Amino acid sequence: MEMKGKGTQFVAHGRRVQMAFPGGAGHGVPRERAMPDIRRDLAHGYITAEVARDQYGLTYSEIDDILARAKLGEVF
Repeated sequence: MEMKGKGTQFVAHGRRVQMAFPGGAGHGVPRERAMPDIRRDLAHGYITAEVARDQYGLTYSEIDDILARAKLGEVF
């Protein structure tokens, strides 16, 4: 069953709602982005290690360090 784009709608018990949202890739040159913002996004899981490496130029050791510190609860 297709749902309306807006407004309150009833979903019967046991039924499932699947939602899809468009994502944005941002703007500007990725490697010109502020490093603290990139570290925070990686630590919070907003970007993957692969994106941090391939798009933002972080090294494997930088990525490992950020992820280890995030796992310990360090705030970025």
